[in-house]
Amino acid sequence: MALAEESTVQTSNVGTLDITSISSSSPDRKYVIESRRYIDADGKMTFDKWITSAKLIEIKQNDQYVVFYPLEGEQAGKKHYIPFSNIHIIREM
Repeated sequence: MALAEESTVQTSNVGTLDITSISSSSPDRKYVIESRRYIDADGKMTFDKWITSAKLIEIKQNDQYVVFYPLEGEQAGKKHYIPFSNIHIIREM
């Protein structure tokens, strides 16, 4: 998978998402990806959260989405496609 060397992503309604720290020189780093907040079926504010590593994340700049494989939880190992507009934060653990 291709990794982002340096990238700044413009997201709608959110501002600029800075993903310059995700690089091929740090494949063992882990990242938390959180979705934008939304109201669940019970009417409560919630969000989705995944943990992945730099080896398993790909930035699709032209298509405006992130592809990754979560390392933990019930979704572990399943490929995820998250549009930039649905991402709240990507941070290093």
